[in-house]
Amino acid sequence: EDPRRYVVAEPVSVMATNFGGTSFSPGAISWAEQGFHFMEYPKDFYERVLPTGMLPRHKADETDPGTYRPAYVVDARHGTQTSVFIGSFIPWIQERGFTHSRIKVQRMWALHPIDKFLDYCREDWDHYCEKFRFEGRNGPDFPYTSEIGRHYLNRYRDENKVSMKEGGELLQYYESLAAAK
Repeated sequence: EDPRRYVVAEPVSVMATNFGGTSFSPGAISWAEQGFHFMEYPKDFYERVLPTGMLPRHKADETDPGTYRPAYVVDARHGTQTSVFIGSFIPWIQERGFTHSRIKVQRMWALHPIDKFLDYCREDWDHYCEKFRFEGRNGPDFPYTSEIGRHYLNRYRDENKVSMKEGGELLQYYESLAAAK
């Protein structure tokens, strides 16, 4: 219960309700900032977080002798719940989460433009259809074209314009994506 003894290990597994959280970078930024915050402001931990008695706990997993998991190695659900819990009590950490969301979106589209993203999807789709064919079944052709992908991207952008206006640079980024195609 000492925030100055801060240890982080990337959570194992993926939480299926949050596939947007499969990238390491935003989590790493968040963990570093949480650790930094509690190093600089330990009273926030002692006076805001601990007194609630709601901080998620985790014990070492010794159920399988071949795959011992120390207490600091948690699964994705535990990691997400802990981050949300801490953010709800520490306003600065919660505010930083909005920045992390922008980073995720910007990095996603910088590294995986819509055509490249669809190529990955098509490759995965074809991989599973090949498994069907191996079993004597037929799989449907990949149903998405670049035009359909852009349509959904533009629809997403339009639906989220209000929330993106707060981070004007993100809205400008989306507008540049639409203009490029």
